[in-house]
This record gives sequence, structure tokens and C-alpha cells, in this order.
Amino acid sequence: MPPQPSTFTITLKGQTIAYTVRVSRRAKRINLRFDPQSEPLLQLVYPRGVKQPTPEELLRQNEDWVLQTLDKVRARQSQQFKREYVPGAAFPYLGTPLALRLCACEKPSVKVTASDAHLTVRLPAAQLQDTAAVRAAI
Repeated sequence: MPPQPSTFTITLKGQTIAYTVRVSRRAKRINLRFDPQSEPLLQLVYPRGVKQPTPEELLRQNEDWVLQTLDKVRARQSQQFKREYVPGAAFPYLGTPLALRLCACEKPSVKVTASDAHLTVRLPAAQLQDTAAVRAAI
């Protein structure tokens, strides 16, 4: 199993930024990348055996790009539609909005059906309050 990435912070132009550093066997060069799906957003990937420049040096050398890109990523995140996975929430299905209906079932399996004006998700009772489980089912 690969080692877990290490999380650090750095202050660039008065702004504190969290980032992760990980070592990759497959990487051929150092990568700075933003992943909107992860926290922290900024990731540094080093090829195995590369020690220079240090993450701090690399981020300071590229601080303008890092800050501009971070602003763009955050702006894009704030504009994204935040979906609610609660009963009654509207979900488009074949051009028609369907109201979400959550039902508990005794079986450990998940079942999703679309009918009438409802999108019905049947989950084990323990998962009904778990947003990630409902999102994965849909």
C-alpha cells in the first residue's frame, strides 16, 4: 500500500494555503495540481528520489500561479450547484424533475426506481441519513 500523503501549510502573500505532498513511482517530474474533489485542493507529487526543490521552494517560485489558480478553483467551486440529498429534493430524469423519496429496506442491497413523479431510493435503514450513500446510490 502506498504511503499516505503528508499535509502541510504555507503562507504566500499573506494567504495560508494547505497542500499535500506525496511521492509517486510513476511520476517523471514534479507536479503541482489542484484537485477540486480533495481537501486540501493543492497537491504536489514528487517522483521517487527527487529531493530538490523542496515543496516550500517550489511553491514560492510559483506563488503567483498558485494563488491565481487557487482563486479560479475556489470561484468555480462556489458557482457549482450544491445538490441536497433529502426527501423531496428535485432530480432531473429524462427531462422531468422527480422528487426524491428515501425508503428503508431490510435487505443490504440498494435499489433505485423512477416512477410517477418520484425517484425512489431503497437503502438499508442505517444508510438513509448518510448523504454519501444516497449520492452513490443515485
